[in-house]
Amino acid sequence: MIVEILYDLLFIMPFSLGVSSFVYGYIEPVEIEFKYTWIVITVLTTAFLLLMKHLKLKGRAVLAGILLAFLLGLWLLIPSKERLDLIKENIWILREIALSVVSFAVGMVSGKYRKLRIVEVLGGIALLVVLLIRNVEVGKISVCMIMIFALLIAIDEIQRLSTKEGDTEPKKHLVAVSPFIIVGFVLIGYIEVPEKPYDWRIARSISEFVVSEYIMLSENVFGQNGWDSGSPLIGFSNRGEIGGDLAKSERTVMRLESRSENDPRLYLSGKSFDSFDGHSWTKKDDNKADERLMDTLETMSFVLDENGDAPVTDILKRVALTVQYKDMHTQCLFLPEKYLPVGKAWDKKKIEGGDVLFPNKRSARDPYDVVFYRINKDSASFNALVRNAHEVTEDSFEAAKVECEIKSDVSYSDYLTYRDAVYKYYLPEVSISAELKTRMDALMDGADSNYEKLRRLEGVFLDFKYTNSPGALPDTIADESDFLDYFILEKKEGYCSYFATAFVLLARKYGIPARYVQGFCVPMGRYGKYEVSSSLAHAWAEAYIEGVGWINFEPTPGMRKDVVWAIDAEKEDIAEVVEDEYAAYRASLTEGEVENQLEEEEQPQVIVIDWYKVVIPVAAGVTFTLLLFAIDRLLKRRKYLKLSERGKAAVLCKNSMELLRRKHLGRRAEETLSEYSERLREDLTEEQVSFIRTYEEILYSERDISEDERKLMEERFAGLRKFFQGRAVRQFWDRYVTG
Repeated sequence: MIVEILYDLLFIMPFSLGVSSFVYGYIEPVEIEFKYTWIVITVLTTAFLLLMKHLKLKGRAVLAGILLAFLLGLWLLIPSKERLDLIKENIWILREIALSVVSFAVGMVSGKYRKLRIVEVLGGIALLVVLLIRNVEVGKISVCMIMIFALLIAIDEIQRLSTKEGDTEPKKHLVAVSPFIIVGFVLIGYIEVPEKPYDWRIARSISEFVVSEYIMLSENVFGQNGWDSGSPLIGFSNRGEIGGDLAKSERTVMRLESRSENDPRLYLSGKSFDSFDGHSWTKKDDNKADERLMDTLETMSFVLDENGDAPVTDILKRVALTVQYKDMHTQCLFLPEKYLPVGKAWDKKKIEGGDVLFPNKRSARDPYDVVFYRINKDSASFNALVRNAHEVTEDSFEAAKVECEIKSDVSYSDYLTYRDAVYKYYLPEVSISAELKTRMDALMDGADSNYEKLRRLEGVFLDFKYTNSPGALPDTIADESDFLDYFILEKKEGYCSYFATAFVLLARKYGIPARYVQGFCVPMGRYGKYEVSSSLAHAWAEAYIEGVGWINFEPTPGMRKDVVWAIDAEKEDIAEVVEDEYAAYRASLTEGEVENQLEEEEQPQVIVIDWYKVVIPVAAGVTFTLLLFAIDRLLKRRKYLKLSERGKAAVLCKNSMELLRRKHLGRRAEETLSEYSERLREDLTEEQVSFIRTYEEILYSERDISEDERKLMEERFAGLRKFFQGRAVRQFWDRYVTG
């Protein structure tokens, strides 16, 4: 029977675990402390069903009684008010049990039909292949269970088809080799799966080089899908045209790796523009100074002056980022806002009107590191500070250089020159129609600062529609005023370039320098690595607040995400509130309640279980088991009474031999009944072994058995039972009492 149980276990357990693992992977249960609880449930359910299948009625009765006692005890231990909620929260356990029962039934059916098992194996392997092709992640347990099942089926089929000598039972052979298979897969299960699969680095490098060279050739020579020229497409470009439907260009353009916490959305600026003619943006700013560094120092000066004794990290956090291009060939060097040119590598970079460039496209192949500051721009602290007028003095400028660890010869006079250039290039006169001005004046009414005006502008387009297919701009648009009227008053839909353009023009109309920026908006979140697709190319607006610096604004509907973290003062306030609430609670208690609470906190928790919650389940389980035993005996007795005298005698002989087997006096495989009888006479009397002669006559002759003879056999069988019971008592007494 043990071989039979193990044989069934080898096929049914992997099958059940494989099915459960796939279901668990797609239908997640509620959060549980031990994430592999489903495996325990599947194993226990399958093992229980196997034992119920192979054990005799008495064994099944004991198992059923234990299960009944466990379930009843569990039911009594759970408070009555919590039972229904607990069932609802853990309904997935019932699902796992039901799934295991169904898997067991399928496994038992397939055990009888070898072809069905082969079909199951082929189906499992085909499923893995399909999921692999579709790039669907499959758990290690699922793969291992399918492979174990397939290997066991293959071994079983080989055993059945092979010609063997000696013990030819295939079930024994499979059970014998199974430990080696199980140990192998257990070791595989403990080996950690690497985050990245083996990528055949040499072949992959060659392939990427060929693809990259082809793309660069097509862009530079044939002008196809160019980053720096061509028709509108979803992807960064060096152009500033507005209008027309976007063409899709989906490919990975860069890889990012961060060693610190990131924004919900990371803006990487590649190209900025200052002049708009109604249809396209161009750039007149040709300043060779590092305007972005000036911007960083201006913002740092603002924080040092206005933030008081609070730490700089309340407003600015220093972040490190590594950028590497992939299948993108451009001289534009993509940077976050508030960057710091740390390291000698930045000395080789070119600067044109605030945009940082590589010396050539070839130099863009190597990854580059950039350090920058995140702005806590949606925090209450920054919103309060940014509304105050601030002037960058020479002292605060030098203090900002020290804080930023800038050792270059950039001076305060360079900053003043930079500030004048900002107003020169990014605050040209903008005209708008009377209708639009009336609407915008109403929106700006009561705004107490430039920052407040910009936040109001950011919300102008919330009800507009985002689309990649807005169509071409009408030929009637001759200037920026026509564009604003067409987009805001008439069209009210477009892609990011439309919204950023409108924001910049309106900001300038209300006296705030602003610029149109193209680059990539990456949802880094808290991930350390990210592959940037060309579809993440984006356009947004930057506005200049004197004494504060350039600030990103996101007018495109659905794109804005808050950037905020708790400052030290807020953390202290939260701690004080919690402490005050606890103090108020303690103050509301009477002196006796305080003492009782202290005693409860000091005394260890003691779990008290009512006696009946243990006694009732145990008694129910024992009663149920005994009831099954009684039913079994009644059924066997009823069946026995219906037999003929010869049939009853045969049953008595078999029962006698079974009793002897249990007492380690069973018949050997090579013994005849006569030889068996002679061996028994060494320990038993002639009367006790006389049933064997009767058993021989029943098996090998037609002799009838009389009623008196049958009754005599019953008496002798009862005497044999009493003999062994008495011997067991004597052995116990001699061993444990008299010594």
